[in-house]
Formats: sequence, C-alpha cells, structure tokens
Amino acid sequence: MLIGILLALLVVFGCGRSSTPPLGQTEALIKKNVSDEGQRKKALDVVGQMQKEIESMADERRKAGGSLEQLLDKRSTHADELESALQALSAKDQATRDKLLQLRFDLKSVLTAEEWAKVFPAPTTRPSAT
Repeated sequence: MLIGILLALLVVFGCGRSSTPPLGQTEALIKKNVSDEGQRKKALDVVGQMQKEIESMADERRKAGGSLEQLLDKRSTHADELESALQALSAKDQATRDKLLQLRFDLKSVLTAEEWAKVFPAPTTRPSAT
C-alpha cells in the first residue's frame, strides 16, 4: 500500500514537470537548414505530430493526477485501485513513447544526413568520465 501511495504522489505532484524536447528550436532549425520545400513541409508535419503527442500525454497526466488525488483523499481506497490507475497511466506513457520514437525515425527518414546534423548538432562538450 505504501509503495502505491508513494507512486501516486509522484504522479500527482510530478505531472506538471516535463522533459519535452525543444520542438520550437527544432522547427526553427528545420526552417533554416532544409532547403527543399517538400522535405521541409514533411519534417515540420512530423514535428507537429510530435508536439500533439506530447500535449496529449501532458493532458492525460493532468487528468490522471486529478483521479489519483481523489483516490488518495478516500481513506477506503485499496492499494489495488491505486495500482490499477497507475498501470493504466504507465501503459499510456509507453504508447506515447513508442509513438514519439516512431515519429523520430519518420523525421530522420525525411532529412538528409547533413540536414539532420544541422538540426540536431552534436554536443560541443563531452561529459567528464569519473
């Protein structure tokens, strides 16, 4: 029960934070570095689909956070109810991650290697080895 409650709290209070990619910057770099109009439109369409997926998942998390709060407010809530709610959210998260990964591959297939390197440049510094 305690683990379920802790996971529920993590979801409820962690829902607002997101590690979304900087899609605005990606769009700007595509517009700047992709000269072929057809390719640029396709690439921007894929980025738009990515943004919709991210926004949809954020909305699902907000809704789940409200549902979990209601469950936590009731003293009679069983651990099974919390786990069920969390499993449903986890399944949606996985589906979104799978869709975003597929869209990333779709984007990569639209851009040339040179365009990809300009849109997603390699980091200029390397992490220190410890």
